[in-house]
Amino acid sequence: MQNDSINPEQRAGMIGEIILEARSIESKLHAICKCEEVTGLHALTELLAHKLPGELKNQLHYIATIRNHAAHEESFVQSNEEFRRFRQCAAEVKSALDRLFPVEEQSPDKTDTAAEWENRMAVERELFAQMARQLSALGFIPVLGNIYLLYILLVVIFSQGFLVLLTMLYACSVVLGFEGWHSADNRGLLYVGAGAFAFTYIAVMVLWWRSPLKRLPKILGILPLINGIYLPIRWLRDLKWGRFMLASIGLLLFAGGIVLILQGMYKYGAIAIAANWITAMSAAFLFREKKS
Repeated sequence: MQNDSINPEQRAGMIGEIILEARSIESKLHAICKCEEVTGLHALTELLAHKLPGELKNQLHYIATIRNHAAHEESFVQSNEEFRRFRQCAAEVKSALDRLFPVEEQSPDKTDTAAEWENRMAVERELFAQMARQLSALGFIPVLGNIYLLYILLVVIFSQGFLVLLTMLYACSVVLGFEGWHSADNRGLLYVGAGAFAFTYIAVMVLWWRSPLKRLPKILGILPLINGIYLPIRWLRDLKWGRFMLASIGLLLFAGGIVLILQGMYKYGAIAIAANWITAMSAAFLFREKKS
């Protein structure tokens, strides 16, 4: 429902509180049913339907519906009266769940601070997913689709950013150490390289031990230099190659099309731009964020 009296700042706070409240209630339901595989208030309510009074089930479905509207509809806004009603309903639901399922039966394994932090991170993920869905719409617009392709490429690269930086630091530490060892004039490079190598060696050892590579024994993770193979293998294994290749090809097609047009090869340039548009639309269709 539209309400001109609600300013953008109030609207943002309203959406954030709605998502937080819904997330808090969802956490209570997860603790009650002890089934992490089921997600979403609607699904959890149906899973626990045999334990919940009819009025409480209706309230839970109401909160789930408002939460989904707030998370997924760009124009969502409530009047002050509607927001007060939502707050009251959420408070009643929490109180009813606490009465029906005392705290000791829920066996919470997180502190209030940790739970609050998780709730806030959930809100951030919701808002980020909403932004990603809005960006995906650009993929269907000629030329502007490159913004979405660039977004995909950056997300894929930065998701592996730590491993890439650690790989570069590992290689640089070996090079610096080697140069310092063989050069009396640059002996300081040996100490810099040794310090960098010690840091990366320990970091890779911990990574290998906590997330070992299949078919490779953990013992290799403690061997200097040998454990360096972990970084490129992890990067190659975990990189989302489909997104990476499609976004890279699309951006290269656009760059190539511009170059061809500037050189007077208009026909081939137009073909490259058209292929770029098709690539952007394909990416928007394949990789856009789904509504939960």
